[in-house]
Amino acid sequence: MRDRFPPVRDLLAVYAVVAAFVYGWTIVILFYKLPSFLLFVTPGELLTMVAYVLASALLESLAVMVLLALAAFILPARFFRNVFIVRAVWLAMIGYGSVILFLILNANFETTFGMRTNTWSIVTVVAALLAAWIAPRLKPMRAVAEWASDRFQVFLFLLIPLSLISLIVVIVRNLV
Repeated sequence: MRDRFPPVRDLLAVYAVVAAFVYGWTIVILFYKLPSFLLFVTPGELLTMVAYVLASALLESLAVMVLLALAAFILPARFFRNVFIVRAVWLAMIGYGSVILFLILNANFETTFGMRTNTWSIVTVVAALLAAWIAPRLKPMRAVAEWASDRFQVFLFLLIPLSLISLIVVIVRNLV
C-alpha cells in the first residue's frame, strides 16, 4: 500500500512549488490590502489577520498536496507516481497560474464573470492535463519542473514554521 504513494522527498518537492504559488499570491493580496487595514485595525489585530491568512494558506496547500498524492495513489504507477514531480509540478503551476491570471484580468468583476469562469476553468483543466501528459517526454519541460521543485524548497524553511505558529494562534484564539 505504501509503495503506491510517491516518496516523501518527492511530496516535499512538489509541496514547495504549490506553497510558493499559494503563499506568494496570498502575500500579494495581503500587501495590497495592508494600507487600508492600517487605517482601522490595531497592530495586534493585524498580526491576528496575518495568522489566519497563513493558516489558511497552509491548509489550502496541504489540501492540494493530498489531492495530488491521491491521484498518484489511484492512477497507475507508470503514469503518475514514477514521474510524480514533473507531472504534479506542471499541474500545480498551470492550475494556480491560471487562477492568479484570471483574478488579475477580471479584477473589476464584470457581469459576465460567471460565463468567463466556466470557459476559463475548462481551458485550464485541459491545458494542465495536456502539460502533465507531455511534460515527462519533453526535456525542457522536465527541466523546468525539476528546477522549480528544487529551488522552491528553500521557502519551506520559512513558510512551514510561520504557518505552524499561525495555526497554533488560530486554534488558541478559537478555543479560548
